[in-house]
Amino acid sequence: MKPEHDTEYALEREAQERIAARTAIDPAARNIHLALAERYADQASAPSEQFMLSRRRNRFLDRAEW
Repeated sequence: MKPEHDTEYALEREAQERIAARTAIDPAARNIHLALAERYADQASAPSEQFMLSRRRNRFLDRAEW
């Protein structure tokens, strides 16, 4: 079982990405935010090891400039 804070983090980031998608003017940016939101939603229910691998991948995506 994964730590509770990992699930909380994923749920918080999912909510942030959905808000960003709603406020995005550019359709491409909106789609990227929605895709990230879906990843975070998946991570919230993913097994611990898979979550950590995905989290590392998302850290890279979070830093990328779109």
